[in-house]
Amino acid sequence: MMQNDLDNIIDEAIFMSNNNKKYVIDRNVSIKNKNVKKLIINKKMEILVGIGTVIICTSILFNTLSKVDSKSTLDNYDNNNNNKEIIIQIPRQEKYIQKYCDIYGLKPDVVGELYKTNKEYFNSINYLKTSGFENYNEEVEILTFVRHLYQKPEDFNVDKSIIINPNSYMNNNLKEEVFVKYHSDLLGIDPALVLAIEYQETTFNEERYASDVYNVYNNPAGLIDFNSGKYWEFPSKEAGIIEHIYQLKKYYIDQGKTTPEQIKLNYAPDKAKNDPNDLNQYWVENVNSLMEDIKSNPNIWNNGDYKTKN
Repeated sequence: MMQNDLDNIIDEAIFMSNNNKKYVIDRNVSIKNKNVKKLIINKKMEILVGIGTVIICTSILFNTLSKVDSKSTLDNYDNNNNNKEIIIQIPRQEKYIQKYCDIYGLKPDVVGELYKTNKEYFNSINYLKTSGFENYNEEVEILTFVRHLYQKPEDFNVDKSIIINPNSYMNNNLKEEVFVKYHSDLLGIDPALVLAIEYQETTFNEERYASDVYNVYNNPAGLIDFNSGKYWEFPSKEAGIIEHIYQLKKYYIDQGKTTPEQIKLNYAPDKAKNDPNDLNQYWVENVNSLMEDIKSNPNIWNNGDYKTKN
């Protein structure tokens, strides 16, 4: 390295000290700057300072990268050129917003801004606590926000047309069992119970996913919209599964109704209007049987082969 090059590096080097004060390395003590503190160096220290500057700058870069996501990945390995391109994962908050906007068919950029501007308000109304999720984490909070925004945008003074994404990604290869397990664990409910009810409600002629309620309305659990008395329609099957978990959690599990026998009284009552063949009388027996089969086959949570029975 030429002396002039080293001089330029030293003259222009800026680094942050532990107490967050800005230091500028400069030989010219005649330059006055009240915003920074000068470090005067001599010729003998030039090389050491140059090396130190590189080390400190490298440390700052490392700290910056570590704040993004601890699971940064090395991808796109180029075998021909023997190069590796470092791809830094997006922050968790943005990742969760993107994930649930995909599920609900919303614009992630618009929703992200709404989340930032309404986060304090959203927490202040204690929506999560009244929904039974006292011990929530960041993902639960974002999921709950996106779900609430989709269902009631007027609560945030937003027109639904502004947030809907007509070109949103929809998952055509849903692994229902895996999805149920993850979100049941996330929201604190038995995944076997969730899955057994979904199997019971939308299995038709012993063939899974043959039900129009599942395929047309994206409603795996046969949830009824009490305002219209019709089956609830969801933007995706994932959204239908999430709503099923929320409904079970808030209106049954948190009310002490944890068994199929207790849940049936309101969930699938006898002589219901949407049950003209009075099949609800077999509901408890079927759900209990399905739960036993599910729990005896742990591979199901890895989307293993499984044939349900009606």
